[in-house]
Amino acid sequence: MTFMFEGIEREYLLNLSSNYTGDTAVPLLFDFHGGNGTAEQQYGDSQFNQLAETENFILITPQAINDTWTVTRFPLSGNVNDLGFIDALIEELSTTYNIDTNRIYATGMSLGGFFSFELACQYSDTFAAIASVSGVMTPDVAANCIPERPIPILQTHGTADERLPYALTQRVLQWWIAFNQTDLEPVITNLEDTFPENGTTVQRYVYGNGTNGVSVEHIRIEGGQHVWPGSSEESDINMAEEIWSFFSGYDLDGEIPD
Repeated sequence: MTFMFEGIEREYLLNLSSNYTGDTAVPLLFDFHGGNGTAEQQYGDSQFNQLAETENFILITPQAINDTWTVTRFPLSGNVNDLGFIDALIEELSTTYNIDTNRIYATGMSLGGFFSFELACQYSDTFAAIASVSGVMTPDVAANCIPERPIPILQTHGTADERLPYALTQRVLQWWIAFNQTDLEPVITNLEDTFPENGTTVQRYVYGNGTNGVSVEHIRIEGGQHVWPGSSEESDINMAEEIWSFFSGYDLDGEIPD
């Protein structure tokens, strides 16, 4: 699919469930590729399309200009108005599809994760929750981040990430823990080591009881590298399922009541 924005033809993949009728408003999920990546690659790695079919949400996988998202003070950042592009694309999609504007979400890999955080900071009145995989916030994004509301955050990172050291994720978690006013001590769960041969184990950290019921969650992949879990080898978690399970508990008002 293509969309003209500020004189540039922008591209994106659109996945619509066969269950979509237009009679009921459905959630919208953006999935952003990493730096030097492509929408097609991210679509194949994350495999949200399977969940989009069964859970009936609209999946959008956008393509960055020159394969690089524009993120404030990221060393290899692009130089186009990607924030404006996504905002305009949401407006365009809303004229064609019946979108639940209280349930718009963003996730992404690496630089796509950075970009998801910037969307949370700049468009907190649009995005109900974000999930970053192997991405953090630049210091400038964090310094200028003033969301209008608490935002649920799911941060996934591998301890053996050589591109973005694991220590960086702690700063991001602490920023959102403070902003969302969650518990300072997490509930930690060891997930089943389904594939011992892959050399990784997974822990889930949940910082709960934030404002409006939001949480900050962290999936720590011990021995995990700078990859989307499951894209290069068998993974102990299904990343798409983990992210959608997290997203589906929140809308713009915070935690969705049972």
